[in-house]
Amino acid sequence: MCVGQACVMILATGLTVIYHHLLCKAFNPLLSFSTIALRNTLVKDATPITPFLHTALTSTPAVRIPSDDRGLGSARALQLREELKDVIVSDTDAVVTASGKVHLR
Repeated sequence: MCVGQACVMILATGLTVIYHHLLCKAFNPLLSFSTIALRNTLVKDATPITPFLHTALTSTPAVRIPSDDRGLGSARALQLREELKDVIVSDTDAVVTASGKVHLR
């Protein structure tokens, strides 16, 4: 009944295994240059490598919650500031209008 579908699944699984084997063969040398391996090297050498020091990787995370007339956004921002000590929580960058639209400042 499902012999055709089973054969297709077995063939797809076999091709997937072969594809992943080829990927590992091609990209294993790149794994030695991954960011984790580079972090250990950077700590030892203390010389910055500019391609791996992008500001998005080193910046502090931020959460922006829109403020509203009822004060729900401000209350949630205050609650998040207490819970997430290392994250910047802001409720002044956006406003939710009475119609439900968000306006950025």
